[in-house]
Amino acid sequence: MTAAAAAARFCKHIRSIPARNSERRALYGHDPTHLAQLALRDAEKAAQLRPTWTQLNACKGSALFLLERYSDAEATYLEGLALDPSSKTLQDGLNQVQEVLGDQEREQQLLLAEVRNAAAAAAGAGAQEGGQGTAAAAAAASGLEGPLSPTAKRQRRLTAT
Repeated sequence: MTAAAAAARFCKHIRSIPARNSERRALYGHDPTHLAQLALRDAEKAAQLRPTWTQLNACKGSALFLLERYSDAEATYLEGLALDPSSKTLQDGLNQVQEVLGDQEREQQLLLAEVRNAAAAAAGAGAQEGGQGTAAAAAAASGLEGPLSPTAKRQRRLTAT
């Protein structure tokens, strides 16, 4: 096991500890974010030496996941699976990342729906007051979508076909 893999696994363990049990560790323990950054740096350096070693993609993906860089982690796992499609470690990591990305996408959609409902209610109230505010509410509702995540783009492409 490389140092990067060990650090990434250690970070996952630290994050799984309930807050009430880890209050001491906030003062005296290791910072999981710092350890994940070190693991990422190690994995990137090792990848320069052995670019076809798929275990490095697993280490790098875990570190990126711990740093909450989910899109980068997904891309890293997919690169590793392109080299070794049968890797259980890479498949599990990819499933974990896609689950988090899916949760984020659902949360974003719920928030967007709430904002649109609030904008529609404001537009309805504005229409009752003489039509003022309707254009502002429509403009606010239309500008809320923002850029789509890579997962959302893939989902749209899949549903379009």
